[in-house]
Order: sequence, then C-alpha cells, then structure tokens
Amino acid sequence: KGFDAGAAGAVTAPASSAALKIPPPAAKPAGPSDEEKKKAEGHYAVLKQAVLDGVAKGRKEEVFVELFGALNRVKVVDADDAALTVLFQGNRVPLKWNELPAARFYGIAACYSDNHLMLYEFCLGNGLEREAEKEAMLR
Repeated sequence: KGFDAGAAGAVTAPASSAALKIPPPAAKPAGPSDEEKKKAEGHYAVLKQAVLDGVAKGRKEEVFVELFGALNRVKVVDADDAALTVLFQGNRVPLKWNELPAARFYGIAACYSDNHLMLYEFCLGNGLEREAEKEAMLR
C-alpha cells in the first residue's frame, strides 16, 4: 500500500518519453471534409433567405464588405435573389451574392439569423475556423 519511492528514497522517471510510448498527435485534416462542405452548401440558401426576409421586413443592418480594395462598414439597404445592395458613401452599391467571400457572407448572415448551429456548420464547411468557434460558443 502506498507509493514505492525506491531503495534510495528517490522517485525515478523513465529515461525518455519514448519509454512511455506517447503516440504522436493526430494529424489535422487539411480543410473541411466533403460532408461539412455539403452541409455548408445547403445552409447557404437558408441563410441567404434569412437575409432576404430580414431586409424585406425593414431590417437595415450595418455589415463589413470589401469595396474598392478595402474593408468598409456599410449599411444594407436592399436585397433580392441576385444581389445585396449596400449604401457606401451615399451611393447604392449592388453586391452579387455569388461574388461575396464566405467570410463576408457569414458576417452578413449572422446579422439576420440566430440559428447558431446552422451558422456554425456553414463556417465549418467553408474553412472559417475562428468564426465556427464563435458560433459554437453561442449555440
């Protein structure tokens, strides 16, 4: 019973970690899996519809988008199936949905949807790890 400290009373450790047979860390997959990508594609349409519905109900959120080579804070003023229209320096600028990078689409969709599981899976399937972690905390 108790701990055997050895003959000299000193605790001994193995000479190297190799003696402990510690397995190497598992390799992290390079990017989202095919299943994660497929889920994200399905969620895109639902999240886009949440934006369309919100704008139709009068919600004009402020979002960040790249315009003219720089990240800008703009106000959403309209949306239809083809484009999201934002107000930038007093001008209405249409942004085609299919030209929005996934990170910007997520930022916009997050303003109009509170379905954090869907937002999480969208981020995961698009390789947006930091954003996925944020949504994981909210779900």
